[in-house]
Amino acid sequence: MAQVKIYNSSSGGGGGGGTPVILADTGTGSSVRCGVSSSASGNYSFAVGKSTTASGNYSTISGGSCNVASGLISTISGGEKNLAQAIGGFIGGGECNNVCNTTSGCLAFGAVVVGGVGNNTTGGTWSLATCTFTVAPTICNAGLYSFVGGGFQNRATGQNAVIVGGKCSTASGQYTFLGGGANNSSSNSYSTIGGGKSNTASGQYSIVGGGQSNTASGNRSVVGGGFTNTASNSYAVIGGGRNSTSSNYASTVAGGRSNIASGSISSALGGCGNTASGDCSIIGGGQGNTASGLRATIGGGNNNLAQAIGGFVGGGTCNNVCNSTSGCLAYGAAVVGGVGNNTTGGTWNLATCTFSVAPTICNAGQYSFVGGGFQNRATGLSSTIGGGADNINSGIVSFIGAGCCNTLGGNCSFIGSGKLNKMIYIFTGGAGANNYNDVINGGLSNCISVNLNAGCSGGGYEGGQVIGGGQANCIVNTGSGVYLDNYGYNTIGGGHNIRILGSCYNTISGGTNNAICGFAQSSTVVGGVGNTINGSNSVIGGNANTSSGYSNTIFGEGNIIGVFNCSAIIGANITADRCCTLHINNLSIKSIPTSAAGLPSGSVWKNGNVLNIV
Repeated sequence: MAQVKIYNSSSGGGGGGGTPVILADTGTGSSVRCGVSSSASGNYSFAVGKSTTASGNYSTISGGSCNVASGLISTISGGEKNLAQAIGGFIGGGECNNVCNTTSGCLAFGAVVVGGVGNNTTGGTWSLATCTFTVAPTICNAGLYSFVGGGFQNRATGQNAVIVGGKCSTASGQYTFLGGGANNSSSNSYSTIGGGKSNTASGQYSIVGGGQSNTASGNRSVVGGGFTNTASNSYAVIGGGRNSTSSNYASTVAGGRSNIASGSISSALGGCGNTASGDCSIIGGGQGNTASGLRATIGGGNNNLAQAIGGFVGGGTCNNVCNSTSGCLAYGAAVVGGVGNNTTGGTWNLATCTFSVAPTICNAGQYSFVGGGFQNRATGLSSTIGGGADNINSGIVSFIGAGCCNTLGGNCSFIGSGKLNKMIYIFTGGAGANNYNDVINGGLSNCISVNLNAGCSGGGYEGGQVIGGGQANCIVNTGSGVYLDNYGYNTIGGGHNIRILGSCYNTISGGTNNAICGFAQSSTVVGGVGNTINGSNSVIGGNANTSSGYSNTIFGEGNIIGVFNCSAIIGANITADRCCTLHINNLSIKSIPTSAAGLPSGSVWKNGNVLNIV
């Protein structure tokens, strides 16, 4: 076969003279640059540059030094010490780049390295001063149809894997993408890393946008960026921040530091040290908060705990909506804000705004509500405390508005405000009473109390009590248990040291040291000082009066009706001596009729200076 020669025109001149530059080599139809220690041993191969070898059929080396194109239809455009063993492999240039597979060049078919240094290799020792590997690196298998744009020792080992650039990164999953950065690893199918350092996308379809030391190991998980974040379950997301973990299905940490979303479909949006461990729970921000209940929510604040199912804490410090037996028993409980609500004890340090000794958590009532304040406890079903400090509401559907150290135990009952007001109910001898609808509007140390111990028969009704205000006023069942069925609907308007002890439908409007005792019903003290009623249907006003019978009336001072009934006293220091009698000190009758005409029997009329009775 005739040999085609390309001559160096400067050494000889035209007409075919001079020294040939491109010669045929040992491969059929091959061409090589002569005199530079290159070879073209593959059929129809082409090699130029220095010490290059085109040994693959149809392989091409366009230039450079010490390059080897050993794969079928492989190409090296230039550079140094590059190796294209893959079938259809391509290296644009650079140094020590490789597109190879130790088993078969077919397994790296179409692999590409555009440039850079040591791509598709690992290890070795690179000297930046001499721009050489002083210790040779180890070649890695390139993935089928893989691509490395450039950079240093990047490895695209997965099928259709892509690395645009960067340093020492690995794209080992099928169809993975790595944009840049350093020491990143995209290792599962369709995973993506945009950039950053030491990031890992090991879940199928997972994404790490950037940052450092982030891991997206769950299928379809996402870490946007930040530092040492981990999204380890399917559809888990971390937007950014630091040291956060999203570890359950579709859980989310938007940002912040050291946050955890470990419940299914849970979210920790920001803050520091927050944990959303309940399924569908959410924490907006703050520090050290835990939403462990199903569908629980914490808006912010610090060291708050929502263990109740559907529980809510808006913010504040050390607020809790919990139940030690089951989060269901505190279902829907809410604390809007404040400090230490639904806790007791501990030591609060106002200077540092922290509990130096941790308080004890109290069980919140189902559907209970605390608006704010300090260490208020709403433990009853649908109980409410608006605010204040150290208030306790254990009643059902009951309300404390504010104040301090108020205690409410009745159902459908109300304490408006004040201090040391109490509604207390103790049942030890029977099934208990239906205690509800009691009201204390305010004041100091007022009390509505029932203590039905050994004598009570069970059942009955106690409720409808009202104390309007004042100080040290009480409506009390004495604990004998009898007449329980008739205990309720008593009212104290205000005053000081007022007592209703016993039965029902009684009223004391105000005054001081007034009392309705025993089993009196439907009796009234209008006001005054030191008045006492021990019987039913009686009315007293004034000072130091006492009525023990029923249907009696006293106005004045120092009067007494003992066992007599239906009597009345108007005056001072009178003791009744019979029933159905009006007792007075003096009598002054005005406008007496002067004729009996038309008067009913028993009427008094005047004839001159003589009184007559019809």
